[in-house]
Amino acid sequence: MGPDSRLDLAALTIQTLRPAPALSAPPAPAPAPAPPARPAADAADAAFEGSGTSQAVFNPLKYYRKMIGRYPLLSRQQEAELAQAIEAGLLAQEKLDKADRKIAPELRREFQQIVRLGEQAFTDFVQANLRLVVNVATWYAGRGLDLMDLIQEGNLGLLRAIEKFDHRKGFKFSSYAVPHIRQSILRAIADQSRTVRLPVHAHDTVAALHKAARELRYDAPADALSAVAALVGIPVVKAAELLAQVRRTVPLEELTEAIGDDALHEEADRSTSGPHLLEPDAYYRNLSPEEVHSVLSCLTEREHRILTLRHGLDGGPELTLDAIGRDVVLTRERVRQIEAQAMEKLRELIHEYQNPQRPLLSSPPVAEPCTTAPTEPSVDLADELHVTRKVHYSGQIRVDRQTIYVGVQYAGEIVTVLLEDEWFRVLFRGRPIAVTPRQHRPGAGDIHGTVG
Repeated sequence: MGPDSRLDLAALTIQTLRPAPALSAPPAPAPAPAPPARPAADAADAAFEGSGTSQAVFNPLKYYRKMIGRYPLLSRQQEAELAQAIEAGLLAQEKLDKADRKIAPELRREFQQIVRLGEQAFTDFVQANLRLVVNVATWYAGRGLDLMDLIQEGNLGLLRAIEKFDHRKGFKFSSYAVPHIRQSILRAIADQSRTVRLPVHAHDTVAALHKAARELRYDAPADALSAVAALVGIPVVKAAELLAQVRRTVPLEELTEAIGDDALHEEADRSTSGPHLLEPDAYYRNLSPEEVHSVLSCLTEREHRILTLRHGLDGGPELTLDAIGRDVVLTRERVRQIEAQAMEKLRELIHEYQNPQRPLLSSPPVAEPCTTAPTEPSVDLADELHVTRKVHYSGQIRVDRQTIYVGVQYAGEIVTVLLEDEWFRVLFRGRPIAVTPRQHRPGAGDIHGTVG
């Protein structure tokens, strides 16, 4: 059928699921005299009205069944006639598509009329068999999907059955359509009934395990897994793996009610405010530029190059694995493996550097807090060469690959380091707090940081 021929069922579904305005009339503000007796044709509408309240209660399933009940069933002769009309409409549409503008106007109008009659026959065929879909869908209620959703999925199977139905074989359409409707419903249950989707074959195997357990009079397959797996004909290990993947999904609202809001909030606060989460983040933010380069110098040349390009450490943009692979003449997967190896090395080095007893690089003995060095109470930094550092949680800073201990009381604070020829002098808010001799290493470059 053409693409527009399927729209009739969608329009029918929307019309049948939308209640008539008369069903949602507002309640009267004051008691009124008893209305006259309603005719028998309107008796079904009373099912949608609430018995204890004045507000109307709409039941979509009952209303849908009422609406589709208006369409009469078809006899075998009528099914054959409609099938012939549908087939003629398809052939006429094919002629119009192939002929394009080379067909006579009168013949074109005749073909168009046949196409419209075929589409109307298709719609009549669908409307007459909607009750069949409802009947089949009720067999699969309670399997994870709402009954109305099952009906709509079955309607899609009904469309496919009408398209493939051959009236010349002499079968009744209902016998031919039931397998198509059932297949569409079962596929929808397998795809949509779980939050985490299982493949269709795995879903069918799990359903077979539960059916075998019921036949053996067990509540669940796990109660007698060996016997159930043997009845289904699959290995016990495979049955255990499938059942382990099928777990009940608990809604968040149900979990909150079971645990309690207070306990849930306390657990969330405890898990998000612990030192195990804040300490690494605070440490990594404290790494200075020269410390980053010192850590990277422990890597091989290729690892250093890949991490530099990956994270833009040279001031350039962060490149993708494909772009890095073209630069270093490697495959994308190999670049990813080298990056993972380099990151693992860095984690070990960072863990060692976090421990004050095992410094990352060899450095002179840490300086003691300044107690006797003659300094002024306040230093003018306008003419002094200096850098700024953030004190690590261990009370240390690193300047020019040299560790300086300033005290844990200054952890997290920003300090200023005066770069003298022979000394490093640490100031906090203009007041000296530590001093240590400066060791000059051959080949040491400029200090990375904020230099005044």
